[in-house]
Formats: sequence, C-alpha cells, structure tokens
Amino acid sequence: MKTISQIELNMLIERHNKYLKSLMDSKKRGERLLLDEIDFTCNNLSDLNFVDIYITSSYFSSQIFENKNMGDAKLYSCIFENIIFENCNFGKTVLDYARIVNSKFINCNLVELETLETSFEGVLFRNCTFNGAFSDCVIKNATFEGCIITSTEFWKCSIESLKVSNKTNQWELKKFIREINIGTITTPQYIKDSEAIEYFEKQCDIV
Repeated sequence: MKTISQIELNMLIERHNKYLKSLMDSKKRGERLLLDEIDFTCNNLSDLNFVDIYITSSYFSSQIFENKNMGDAKLYSCIFENIIFENCNFGKTVLDYARIVNSKFINCNLVELETLETSFEGVLFRNCTFNGAFSDCVIKNATFEGCIITSTEFWKCSIESLKVSNKTNQWELKKFIREINIGTITTPQYIKDSEAIEYFEKQCDIV
C-alpha cells in the first residue's frame, strides 16, 4: 500500500468535485476520483465529496467524517479503523469486502447500503436507520443503540456478541433472521429459521 501527498490528493479532490458539478453543468470539467491501495492515515479528507468516488483496497484510520454524503460511493476492500461517521448518508454506498474496526456510526442513514462479505468488529451504531445493509457479513462485538431497522436481514451473516439497546421499537427477529452462518466466510455453515433465531438470541444481548 502506498501513501499520497496532501497536495496531490487535494488536486484529485478538486478534479472530483468539478466532475460532480460537471454532471449538472457541462461547462465545468473534472475527473471522477479513482484510487487504489492508498494509505490515507496522514491525509486531510475534509474537502472530499464522497459522492460517486471509486476507491479500492485502501486504508482509513483515526478520522472523523461528519455530515458527509457518501451516496453511490464505491469503497471496495477498504479498511476503516478508529473512524467516526456522524450524520453521514450511506444511501446506495458500496462497502463490499471491507473491514470496519473499532469505529462509530452516529445518526447515519444506511438505507440500501451494500456490505457483501464485510467485517464489522467493535463497531457502534447509534441512532442509525437501516434497510438492506447486511449480507454474508461478519458482525462481532457490535452495539446497536436506538437504531431503526426495517426490512434489513442479517442474511447469512456470522454473528458474535451483539448488544442491542432499542427502547423505541422491538426487533422483529422472524422478519430479518432467516439464515445465519455459524461457520466462517470461507467455510460457511448455515442454519435457518427458528434455529437461526435461537442462535441469534444467544449471541445478542437485548436491553
């Protein structure tokens, strides 16, 4: 994995922002942000408009993203460690094959977020809205506080040590626990229906 200078990154961000404006105004020209295998640890990303970016196999660490629209962003195989997402829109964002560790999602919209084979470990979701967010994921030591989960399924997910604080509405386990993976992503072992619900309840501390 390589690093990128802030000057070079700022130039790419400026081109990407112009690209987004050019979608509405043909007189302004820019370029969509496309990056691969970048370590963003030392970069300032506050000016980056995440809409429609394409970043793969990159590393984000110890950063705060507040009031960001990440709609249609493609973030394949990226690692997010010690990240805070606050008031962010992840509508139709793609986080496939990502790893999210010791991070927080606060007041975020995760409707139609795509997370195929993504790992969430030590993650806090507080006052977030979900719909269709988890598929073949690993969700370990995660906390859900006051989240609204509508038709989301933990479809074929591997679940371990969840804590749910949900005073506003009850989770309808029969609605979104249909098939759970008690194996691993590489060697899955699936259980279904009532057996899956029973297993989920054992792994989930609902308060």
